[in-house]
Formats: sequence, structure tokens, C-alpha cells
Amino acid sequence: MKHLYLRYILAGLLWATFLSASAQQIAIDVATLKQKIDAIGGDIERSQTFITKAANPAEVMQWCFGDIPFNICRVSYDKKQELTEGVKDTAFYTDAIQSMKWVKQANPNIKFLATMKSDYDGFNEDNHNNLPTFIYDYACTAENTSGNCSQSTGTRAFDVNKFGIFLADYLERMHKNGVTISYLATAKEWQSIVTPQRSHDAYVKMKSECISRGVPVPLLIGPASWGLPAGVTFVNTTKQLGYLDDFYCFSSHNLGNNNDQYDDFADAAAAAGKQAWDDESSTGGNGRTSGVEPDIAGVLTAYYKKTLHYAAGYAGEVMFELTSRGVSAETRSVYFQNGQTGRRLRAYYIMKEFTKQVIGKQYIPSTVSTLPGVYTMAFREGNNLTMVVVNDSSAYASVPFNLTSLQLTSSINQIKWTNTTAITGESSSFDTTDADTFTRTLDANSISIFTCTVGIIPTVSEKLFLVNLGNPSRLQYTNEKETTATAYAEGTSTTATSMNAQWQFVSASDGWSYLKNAGSDRYLQCTNTSIDGGVDGAVQVYLVPTTNTGDDVQWKKVNKDNTTFYLLNKATSKYLQCTNASSATKGLHIRGVNATITDASTQWNQTTETPLSTEKLVSVSEGFSFYPNPSPKNNIHITLAEQKRQNRLVCITDLTGRQVLKQLVSTPSFSLDVAHLSAGMYLITIQQGNLRMVQRLMIE
Repeated sequence: MKHLYLRYILAGLLWATFLSASAQQIAIDVATLKQKIDAIGGDIERSQTFITKAANPAEVMQWCFGDIPFNICRVSYDKKQELTEGVKDTAFYTDAIQSMKWVKQANPNIKFLATMKSDYDGFNEDNHNNLPTFIYDYACTAENTSGNCSQSTGTRAFDVNKFGIFLADYLERMHKNGVTISYLATAKEWQSIVTPQRSHDAYVKMKSECISRGVPVPLLIGPASWGLPAGVTFVNTTKQLGYLDDFYCFSSHNLGNNNDQYDDFADAAAAAGKQAWDDESSTGGNGRTSGVEPDIAGVLTAYYKKTLHYAAGYAGEVMFELTSRGVSAETRSVYFQNGQTGRRLRAYYIMKEFTKQVIGKQYIPSTVSTLPGVYTMAFREGNNLTMVVVNDSSAYASVPFNLTSLQLTSSINQIKWTNTTAITGESSSFDTTDADTFTRTLDANSISIFTCTVGIIPTVSEKLFLVNLGNPSRLQYTNEKETTATAYAEGTSTTATSMNAQWQFVSASDGWSYLKNAGSDRYLQCTNTSIDGGVDGAVQVYLVPTTNTGDDVQWKKVNKDNTTFYLLNKATSKYLQCTNASSATKGLHIRGVNATITDASTQWNQTTETPLSTEKLVSVSEGFSFYPNPSPKNNIHITLAEQKRQNRLVCITDLTGRQVLKQLVSTPSFSLDVAHLSAGMYLITIQQGNLRMVQRLMIE
């Protein structure tokens, strides 16, 4: 009995393991576009004066800002530019300016973000001072064993006007040296001293000084707080004070590892109408290994955090400390000691590929099921898709990647890194037989970047008649052709029911659709060819093969009211018009005209198709199966015998012929909600081209 009991337990565990494995997947919602990633930058804030000490400084900056498509470079202003009021150290920024010039040489379009140098232990008011004492009247005169001030002098008065002038002096010096500052943070890691009110007052003074000196006024970014809670407080206080117009966006570090608060900061920024950035994210390559390649664990942690902040809605980040800063024990993505040649480590190549594949794209949601330790983020620009997968766990074999709404249109490229791959990564390319699914093994403790192109799985409307209101007629394809490739459209009788008078809207992108004729399998095209003397901007309209997919065959409904619309062409910005003119071979003339013509001749409505006499009925066993039947008032689940992905029209009618449900589907398996149906007998009809499949449904 004991052995039997153990066998049951073992069987249960095996079954649970099977279910767990079968549920493993990564799903990418390819069609849902979220925030655009506007900014990815690199930081030389603390290394700006040490870069000149490399044997190959210009090459190092080319690696970091030329070979990587960063659009932001973070630098710093420093209290040492003027420790004593009126005594300005004009040589202090010499090395920093030279480093910034190498950055601009590598990338002339780079924008500099300047933040306060906060390495004077100025993280709170009990420590040292990040600003000259003539701005913030405070000085530490004795320290305790922890390095914090035990004795200090000063009134702790803060002169916002002098701070504003100090900032303007820095901005003027950079501008005159050809390295203009585009973004500025006034309160880096020091919000207890540079409060939202002081930040605003100093910014106002700085702005007026810059304008009077002919110096470009930088956009304000901040608060560049140490942790997210302080960042949220700063954003909310700034909003309460009414100073949101000061800021281009809000930014914060997450050095307190408050990973559950990325949403809080992003939500606070969004409520203020601003973007959220992480202005000190990690490359994952930093550590005290004296130039020895660090374990990949740091990279996995860094990119795990990126999955969180982009999921929260962040639109940008600046990656912390790309290069060595003069501390030999500190390893960075580009490492060198004084006088040595800089060299690139693994984190550099991951950062380079990530930035290349993500910047300028829009974030799209992705979900991970039953894969502990796996984290994902995905991005898309047009047809170009990027997926980043972090596996901070053991290996997973044959993990399904499922795409929704769009389908793969190319091979999939993968570059992955583990502790044992080359530091440049291991690249591969593969194909899949499925349009929306592929499988891949995720190596233990790895990061992979997948890229491919995707295309729209078009949604296709039911067949419609398009009726012109000014000259009552239905839009129709005519067999008369100008060339073998082009045919004419015409206005015909409002009683026309042939396939030539039936049209379908086939989704293209961004709300535009192709207008497809059911009889000819052609798209309606609006050209730039002037006709009828060019009156009202009249141009020729044709029907062309569906291999034409340009803007000239894309249309959009512009609603006049609930039932009436204009048909706007994307390429020409013309409305479709039916005139009262006709010819011996064609019905009423169809043309494109200026969108200022809004009378009834450019107004249309639509009616649904009539039943087709050419329909072929197939037996129930050949068409589809469904369950449950009889069915309670719930869902029914339908599976088609033909598993091809294409559009089909599904209707449910009662025995009097009254339609009670209509739905367009594109997958071979789907569910229908029948909760609203009364008990009784119904017919399920699935139409696929000229095939119509019918089965009986009993609702209990």
C-alpha cells in the first residue's frame, strides 16, 4: 500500500512537471505599441577628466559614442570651477572639454546632459557640500569614523541667484568651447538641499543669464535622485508648486534597488505630462576586478532592471560610467589604466547591440509563462522587431516564442552571451515553418537579443456595397482596362449585387486600409494623373493588382456622421468622388478630388452583402467541429478542419433566419460567447471564400 501511495505521488509529480513544461512560453504582443524609446545615452561624468590619460582616447570615444548610436552623453559640472566667489578656475575643465570634443568628433549629433558632481559626500545635509560655500553656506570642519560630518560651520543659507549664475558660467564656458550643453540637472542626488523650489528659482536666474549672454538655454531634466522614492517626491512637489514647465522630462537612479517602484516613478512623471528616464542605469560590466572580465551575473541583473523600467513606461536611460575613471581596481565596459590602451569587455558589446536594436523603437508588451528566472522586453519600429531575453536561471530547452497580431516575414537572428561565449557574442540565424511561432533553447545564465521582421496579419471586413449619396449608385469594378495592369471603377445601379460591386477593407497600418474589389481581386488606386482639366484637383482612379501596396492604394474612412463617410487616399490626400458624368462604355465616372470638396458626391455609406448564389455547402463532417453541443449559456469552442490561418466570417442565426451573432476570425481555433442567446435551435455558418459550412447548435 505504501509503495502504491508513493507511485501516486510520483505520477502526480511527473504530471505536474509535464503540465509545467507544456505551459512554458514567451508571448510577444507585437501589435500593441507603447512608449517610444527616445533617448539612450552613455555616461562619462566621473571619467571626463581621465579619458585623456588613455593611450587611445579618441578611439575610446569612437567606440563609445560613434560605434554605439547613443544620443546622450552625460557629463558633470563641479564646484571646483569657482570655490571662492569671483575666483574662477578657467583651466579646471580643460581635460573634460577635450573628452567632450572627442565625443562630438565621434558623433556630431550627440547632446550633452550635465549633472552636478555629487562625489563630495553631499547626499544629505549632514555630509559635505557639493557646492561652493558662497552658494550654500555650509562647511564640514570635522568628520566621524564613518566619514560624516561631526562638526560644521555656516548658516545653511542657499543663494539661488548665485547658483543660477554659477550654472550660467559653466554653460557659457562649454558653449564657447564648442560643446554646448543641451540638458541640465540642478539637483543630482541632493534633493534635500536643492529642493524643487530652489531648483526652480536657480533655473529662472540661469535662464535669464543665458539669454543675456547669447548662450543656448538647456532643457531641464531631474531630479537625478539616488533612489526612486525621492524621485517621486520631487516630481509630485514640482507639480504641486506649478513648475512643470521648467522640465523636459523627469529622471531618477534606482541605486536603492527599489525595483517595485519603477511604476511609481513612471506614473508620477506621466501624471505630470512628462517622460520618465533612468539617468544612471547599469551596463552590468562594472566591478572591482582590475580589468578581469566580470562574471555575467552583473549583466543579467542590469538588463533585468531594464525589463522593469521599460515595462513601467520609461522612455530613456543613460548607462553609467562607460570607461575607467582612474581607479585601477574598477573594471568598466572599456578598461584602461593611466597611459594604457583602452580595451573593450563583454558588457561593451552587449550594450552596443542593445542600443543599436532598441533606440528609436517603441516598447511592446511581452509575457513569460512558467520560466522562473527568465525576463523579457521587446521593441518594434515599423516591421523591425527586437526581443531581449535574460535567463538568470538554468537552461530551458525548446521554449516557444508566440507572436500575436503580426507574423514573421524573415529569418530570426540571435546573438547571445554567456560566461563561455566570445565577448563579442555568439551569432546565429534560423528559420521557422510557422508564421507566428518559433522555438529556441535558452542557455543557462545568458542574455540573448533576437531580431527579425514582421508583417501585419490583415483584418478583412465582410464584403460591402459602397453607395454614393450624391449620384445614387454603387461603386463597381468594370472590365474595361486602360492597360493590362490597370482597370476602371464606375458608379452603377444601386441594385447591383455582383461580386464586381462588392468591396472589402483590408487593414494596412495606422488606421489605413486597402480597398479590395471582390470580383477582380484588385485594390482601388488613386493616382496623381490629372483628368477633366484638373478641376477640383481631379485625378484618375484605377483598380490595380494587389501586389501594389503603396500609399496610393491605401484609404481611410473620414466620418461625416454615424453612417456617412468620405474615403481619403493616403498618397494624394484626395477624396473619392462619383460624378454625374458617364460614357458609353462605363457608368458614372469615379475620380479623386481635393478634400475640400465635401458635397454629397464625395459622401458614401455602406451596406452589407447579399447571399451569394455561388456558395457551395459542404457536409458538417468536412467543415468544423465544436463543443459543447447542446451548450449551456456560455462559450462554445470551434475548431476548423482546415488549419490554415485566414479570415472567415462566422454567423449564428435562429431558425427564422434572424442573425444573432456575427464575427470575423482569422485563426483555425476560436471561441464564441453565446451567453446572450435564448434556449433553442440555431445554425452556425462559417463562410470562407465561396465555401459555406453549416451546423446546428442547441442552446439549453
